[in-house]
Amino acid sequence: MRCPFCRERIPQGLTECPECYESLLVQQPEYCPICGSVWREGNFYCRFCGSRLMWMLNEGLLEQACPVKNEVRETPEGLVLVGFVHRAIAGVLDTVVILAIIGFWMPQAASLTFTWQSLVSAAFWVGQSRALLTVFGLMVLYYTAFEGLLGFTPGKLIAQIKVVGQDGSKIGIFAALLRNLLRIVDLQFFCLVGAVLIWKTPLQQRCGDLAAKTIVVRLL
Repeated sequence: MRCPFCRERIPQGLTECPECYESLLVQQPEYCPICGSVWREGNFYCRFCGSRLMWMLNEGLLEQACPVKNEVRETPEGLVLVGFVHRAIAGVLDTVVILAIIGFWMPQAASLTFTWQSLVSAAFWVGQSRALLTVFGLMVLYYTAFEGLLGFTPGKLIAQIKVVGQDGSKIGIFAALLRNLLRIVDLQFFCLVGAVLIWKTPLQQRCGDLAAKTIVVRLL
């Protein structure tokens, strides 16, 4: 076996490492107290945040019980689910890319101005319906192409998350198209609908995920 602190090989049956003299009786917690990720047995560092967990426990810097244990969700396949914050970060990054594409290819759509008055005006939505549909179509095409072929968009890659099937498999174009067409539902009330569904559903799925049977997980 290896010492969880210095990683040196040690004989079976010892209670103290002969190399670093650390106690081997410290019980490894189930979750990382720093980021809440599931802690794999025998790991020296957390695979997500890099915390040197065993050393911190031995020094008395952390309690053994993880304060964020109840916030961690993992599938039976070992995939760590991500919540609204990581997805929102990826969404902001992807929005910047989409707006850049719109501004280059469709300047007339990029000139749309949203105000409180326009958002509640039926005349605005009717008059600008063509441009709005073009923007929505480009957004769906962008997400569908990246998620269907790669499993992640540029924004998701930076945020280190990806879209997979509920069994961890690649989702494909059809599932990606379905989940992104339903963004129009999840974006209602300034994304409140999607945020509530992610928070309340067991697999942290928004409306599009529920329909397409997809989940968003950490990019390992």
